[in-house]
Amino acid sequence: RCHFRHLIGTSVAMRVLALGALLAPASASLLARNPVSKVVDLLTDMKTKIAAEGQAEQKIYDKYACWCASATERAAADIGQGKSDIASLSNSVLEHKASIATLLSEIDSLSTRIEEANEAVRQATTLRENENREFQSETAEMQQAVGSLEKAIKARGLVRSWDG
Repeated sequence: RCHFRHLIGTSVAMRVLALGALLAPASASLLARNPVSKVVDLLTDMKTKIAAEGQAEQKIYDKYACWCASATERAAADIGQGKSDIASLSNSVLEHKASIATLLSEIDSLSTRIEEANEAVRQATTLRENENREFQSETAEMQQAVGSLEKAIKARGLVRSWDG
């Protein structure tokens, strides 16, 4: 707990105590109920009330001072943590920016390679289509030649069968 003494409240209480101490040595016979004794009673009551009010005010002040101290400590800790977070996050942002730049460079490189590969595929497809057309043409010619040969073989077989 925080303990602070309020200087103003303490000095007022000390004054009242001092006044009471000055008036205390008066004899009991003089204090019987004369105007001075009434003043002394009033001052004594006033001293008690002021002391009680001073203690209550001191408690309130001590609580407020303690709250201020703890709030200040929390704020200082939060500020320190915030500064630490800012530094950490700034480094993280820089790392991510570097990573982004690297990845963008890789994307550009891969995009170029993809375009080159697509062009190679287009050229290869055109080449294969041309080769296929040639193959189909040659196959048709060969099939025609085979068909002619088969007819020739059959015709020759018929010719021998008549000769023989």
